[in-house]
Amino acid sequence: MGLVQKVLTALALWCLIINTREIAACTAAERGALVAFNASINDPYGRLSSWRGENCCSWSGVRCSKKTSRVIQLDLGEFALQEFIGSFKMLRYLDLSGAHFGGPVPPQLGNLSRLQHLDLSGSQMTTVDNFHWVSKLTSLRYLDLSWLYLAASLDWLQAVNMLPLLQVLHLNDASLPATNLNSFPQVNFTTLKILDLKSNTNLNSSLPSWIGNLSSLSGLELSSCELSGVIPDELGKLTSLKFVGLTDNKLEGSIPRSVSGLCNLVRLDLSGNLLSGDISVIAKTLLPCMKQLQILDLAANKLKGNLSGWLE
Repeated sequence: MGLVQKVLTALALWCLIINTREIAACTAAERGALVAFNASINDPYGRLSSWRGENCCSWSGVRCSKKTSRVIQLDLGEFALQEFIGSFKMLRYLDLSGAHFGGPVPPQLGNLSRLQHLDLSGSQMTTVDNFHWVSKLTSLRYLDLSWLYLAASLDWLQAVNMLPLLQVLHLNDASLPATNLNSFPQVNFTTLKILDLKSNTNLNSSLPSWIGNLSSLSGLELSSCELSGVIPDELGKLTSLKFVGLTDNKLEGSIPRSVSGLCNLVRLDLSGNLLSGDISVIAKTLLPCMKQLQILDLAANKLKGNLSGWLE
């Protein structure tokens, strides 16, 4: 074997060793936990049939840390599983969206204190009796419980207020109970970027003044929530906003002049309310700054005035 061949062979072996080291091996304890989890669920379509062998890090939906070999992500979205039993205290990512569970969410999920991403959306037969377990997930960045049945969760806002790192909150179409959004003078989830409570028709509150503290907010979706009262001036402080959806509520009064500072808006939907004022004045106030605006919907309000002079 020539020198070149020897060098190439050595490099190939070295790369093989490096790549082998980078493949995370499964710890026996967590493999056992996953096996027990698999045995405890009803998987009629055999979605977890790949869960065999010694290395659980190669199983479908399971991802491990290359450094510690610990399970850090379990993604079972769309797996049509019918039960959930077990907890993995090192877990950081859990996606069970569309899994078609029934019954209450087990409060043991609150033991996953390192969880950063939790998605249980899409299971309309799943209920949450209270949000106390949610308040324990203080590492959460992403929470999606949309399309669950949350009517009994009277403490949902108090629990969410215990999540200081939260960036995305989806609780749309979840039958949230009547809630006074102004029950807190200020909130702790000030890192929030997306707030989506759309289609919770029992919410029955006014827009809270603390909305102005969410300085990182880029998306606000509160359509069809039975909101009443006026749009607070504090909304104009959210200069990162790109989307505002407040359609189909009972908001009244004029659109505050402070909204003219939302220069990054792409869509502004205030249709289906009781807003009043001169549309030509409103447009001339809002539009000069909103160079990126693509959709402006003010239909079905009590606005008056001329279209000429600004629409062109």
